[in-house]
Amino acid sequence: MTTIVIKHIYPADIQYSDSFSGFFTGDVVMEDDTTDMRTILDTKLNAPYPENSWDIDVMQEIFYRQGKLHIACKSEHVQLLTGRITKFLEVMIEACTEADLATVRGITRDHNPHKNPEIKFIINYRESGMKQV
Repeated sequence: MTTIVIKHIYPADIQYSDSFSGFFTGDVVMEDDTTDMRTILDTKLNAPYPENSWDIDVMQEIFYRQGKLHIACKSEHVQLLTGRITKFLEVMIEACTEADLATVRGITRDHNPHKNPEIKFIINYRESGMKQV
């Protein structure tokens, strides 16, 4: 088992606004225009991609620990998942205004636009060590 640790995304319900509602439409179910990042990531990162033909759930679990978002997967899926996470974060940062990006990331005060969400490190439990990214 491997865990990918992402910094600068905090647990929060997301209130959708017009400026980024199009980014999360499609396969993400929105109830009353509110959801959370765990739901979005579970839907977006496990979705089949056109360039790939597999039918697997690459993510095993999503949780928050010590102020960081953790995404667990099987060790053989870490490269695939880090690629999907990186692309998702890049598109999210590009698609959202600064205020909406703060909301999506769960920041309620002291938003710093220079602290964008990114993969911090990967924990591989077989090797019992952390790999800095």
